[in-house]
Amino acid sequence: MSLCSVKKGDYIFKQNTIGNFFYVIKTGKVDLFINDNHIKVMSEGTCFGELALLHGATRSGTIKAHTDCLLWVLKRKYFKQIIEQVKGIHHQEAIRFINTIPLLKFMNEDQKKKFSSNLIKEYYEPGDVIFKEGEGPRCLFIISKGLVEYFSSESTDDKYSNILSVGDCFGMRSVLLNDSQMLTAKAKIKCEIFSISLLGLEEVFGENYFEQLILNFIKSTFYLSERYNKFDISLINKIYSCFELTEVEKDQVLYKDLVLSDKIIINLEGSLYKVILCYYFLEQIK
Repeated sequence: MSLCSVKKGDYIFKQNTIGNFFYVIKTGKVDLFINDNHIKVMSEGTCFGELALLHGATRSGTIKAHTDCLLWVLKRKYFKQIIEQVKGIHHQEAIRFINTIPLLKFMNEDQKKKFSSNLIKEYYEPGDVIFKEGEGPRCLFIISKGLVEYFSSESTDDKYSNILSVGDCFGMRSVLLNDSQMLTAKAKIKCEIFSISLLGLEEVFGENYFEQLILNFIKSTFYLSERYNKFDISLINKIYSCFELTEVEKDQVLYKDLVLSDKIIINLEGSLYKVILCYYFLEQIK
């Protein structure tokens, strides 16, 4: 690492630019801004800049010197060498973890090996934001330890909110549709989270990685279902083309008046509500 000085008010890097360095604050303080909103002040001993290097993405925020600073700086190539060594140490742990996740258990051995080599373990303290609503697609996330609050930042009484736990995957919609995040993810307690970047998913599954993810999601849904878990999972490969990925608007009706449908709906992300009309049943009883 090399040591560099930064004057108060200088920009260390700006949001959406290419990242080439990892930083550790030796002395002084810096400000973090996301979408021009001030998020927090970071002081000595804090590191930053790793996300863009880990995920091959642009900077997710802007860092500006709050005071005169001395920063330890590490170039991208050395940072990646260190990460590769860490990956080797955690490879077997990652393989064991993959085999416990229904979404991932249907990969073949070669895919599991590639998937584990592309996993990055990240650590979050309570209240840390993993990503915010409106951010671009970056990674698929899987919880190894802890709880994550997954919610809409809209200030409405009926806003969506869910608590995710060990083994849950999130950020999938953004990855599959190559679209911005529709929800915010925040650590509820101390968390360990595995993540794999879009480039990593492409290395594992090829350019059409989203199709393989959807297929695995359908397989895992049948596998976990009390009604359909006797279904021969291998047959899903043959009927996969019958499924269609569709975005459903809030309050859109999928079934009405208890009319039977010839469709099976698998919920990928968000929540569905079932309304039972008691009066309807009472009229049938009469």
